[in-house]
Amino acid sequence: MTSPAPSTPSPTRLTARTPEDLLAVVPLVLGFQVTDSLVLLTFGGRRPFHARIDLPGSAAEDADVVAALLDPARRHGVRAVALVALGAEDRAAIAGRIGRRVVGAFQRAGIDVVDALRADGHRWHPLLPGRRPGVPTDGVPYDLSCHPFTAQAVFDGRAVLGSREELAAGLEPDRDAVAAVAALLAGADPAGPDDVAALVAAHLADGRIPDAALPGLLLGLRDPATRDAAWATVRRPGAHDHVRLWTDTVRRAPAAVRGGPAAVLALTAWAAGDGALAWCAIDRCREVDPRNSLAQLVADALDRALPPSMFEDGASLAPPR
Repeated sequence: MTSPAPSTPSPTRLTARTPEDLLAVVPLVLGFQVTDSLVLLTFGGRRPFHARIDLPGSAAEDADVVAALLDPARRHGVRAVALVALGAEDRAAIAGRIGRRVVGAFQRAGIDVVDALRADGHRWHPLLPGRRPGVPTDGVPYDLSCHPFTAQAVFDGRAVLGSREELAAGLEPDRDAVAAVAALLAGADPAGPDDVAALVAAHLADGRIPDAALPGLLLGLRDPATRDAAWATVRRPGAHDHVRLWTDTVRRAPAAVRGGPAAVLALTAWAAGDGALAWCAIDRCREVDPRNSLAQLVADALDRALPPSMFEDGASLAPPR
């Protein structure tokens, strides 16, 4: 399994041979510790991808969860998958039920399920009938704190956050910074496309738009043409620099003008291969601008498991309107 390391220019190759290996690789792929989720790792397709989805609230939602994972796998010609259903003890029955439904759906679709586990943070249970004979009925205990993959992540300097909520918390407004920018908004004029493009280029390296220039940029992002200019130069090499700049911008933006930078952050996070952060940015955008077309474009791409290959050098993405 290959998982791109956000802070390094080349991927770290991890080969999972045991259930513990599979469980250890999940937070490294996603960038945070996962709970109450189904995680799908795909292999061999035209566009392999990894996906996480919340456990369903009830059996009535099972079919939607299955479709959300199976449809993009079929679309991209995936040949094999590994599945992990993670649920605390009070949701173990739900994790087992939906895990088995997903396994059955993939097998009926002719997609090889190389391994499937249910885990609660302390013990794992097999979900493939007959795959691991002799496993106790109460599961197999595991501890990932000293796993070699975990140690390798520390050595590589790769941060794994404690939860998706912790990832989302990284986009919480900085109240003092928001107040400083809000005080300047009333007297600011919207920046145009050329000005916004120049601001991004000038401050990409230091990751912060100056306070004096930020109100004009935020007001300008309300115009789709200006918003497109803000992300027009994003390419996969260097996309993390854009993520840093737009994360800072979102945290300093007053609510009335937060939707634009949050949508741009969603796109740059997608370009950087960080789908979890992209979803957090979409959520932040929708709180204040639920009809933002750029956020919807990125959400559709993530739902369809589209890779950010259009951000390779020389490629382009048609601006949404």
